[in-house]
Amino acid sequence: MTVIIDPVMKSSNLNVFINWLNQHEKLSKIPYLSVSSGEEGDQLHSNWFMQNLKKDIGVLSFYGNYYAAERAVLKVNGKVDSLELDSSEKLLDLDHLISMDCVYISGETSLTNRDLNSFLKNWKEMKTNERMGFYFIDAAENLDWSIILKGLDGEIRDVRTLRREYL
Repeated sequence: MTVIIDPVMKSSNLNVFINWLNQHEKLSKIPYLSVSSGEEGDQLHSNWFMQNLKKDIGVLSFYGNYYAAERAVLKVNGKVDSLELDSSEKLLDLDHLISMDCVYISGETSLTNRDLNSFLKNWKEMKTNERMGFYFIDAAENLDWSIILKGLDGEIRDVRTLRREYL
């Protein structure tokens, strides 16, 4: 299914469509949803759509020049299996990462070292993101492993002097 939100659909038509989509009983999950905006200002309607969609999503893809004036665009009312962030904006923060409970994520984020530490602690204690499979993300700052691994029983090793043992 492809939905293009254009000027004609930016009124009551969009509301009718989202209500139909949410009430569609045979559609328990949207297999693929791609979000982009052609110019600044378009994201307001996409944000509204995402906030009012009450379905799980298989693959959620943000691509191109998606303008994230409001990061509320990532407020998803269900689970997302795979999140692809191929946008010039860093759309994902810690709250969004936790709320979507993704299996796979790829792309740039606004996560800090402290955010990564908090996320890993919660994941290790099985409080959040139990479905996590593979996350390939770019953090918002240079990685400081002493902060990221704090309280995780992790160990920083120098790969140049590390001796490996093979069984």
